[in-house]
Amino acid sequence: QSSAQSFEQAQPGRSRKKQSTVGVVAQWVPEMDQQLMAAVAAGRNCKEMEEEFERSTRWLRIRHRQLLEDPTAPCPRSSNNSTQATKVHHRDLARRAMMSLPQHRGTVDEICDKILTLDLPEIEDLNRNILSGPTRTQGREVWRERVADDLSHNPEFRLVGKVGRRGIWQLDARM
Repeated sequence: QSSAQSFEQAQPGRSRKKQSTVGVVAQWVPEMDQQLMAAVAAGRNCKEMEEEFERSTRWLRIRHRQLLEDPTAPCPRSSNNSTQATKVHHRDLARRAMMSLPQHRGTVDEICDKILTLDLPEIEDLNRNILSGPTRTQGREVWRERVADDLSHNPEFRLVGKVGRRGIWQLDARM
């Protein structure tokens, strides 16, 4: 059994302590990604790392999984510093992305991937914290969840079909 597998499985009890990143003091930086990956490779105990990184075991597992899938994944930003927070209009970003997709339609993942290719300053201000909430959103970045919510709650976007369990969204031509 690899250390990564044992890391994923080592979750003694379901503690409610530190389940979210709200109130976390330290900003997550690339060096912490390297330390996390090295600690997992060395077979470190999840509880030790929770204290060291000031993040929940769940958060660390999700970040580790994200780094395994994409070693260049951007660091989650702290949501605590409201003086530097910039308002991002996720609906506008979704609309712009859909305008450049074939037939102005796509899944949430396709729309979010297209958003990342847009040459807009707002892209730098996307909230890249990882959600640790319900299973449907677990491991997803906050901004991606906000785009998904805007698609499903605004009349200018219509659900026009499905690919497996994923909805296909289209800009409503009447809007």
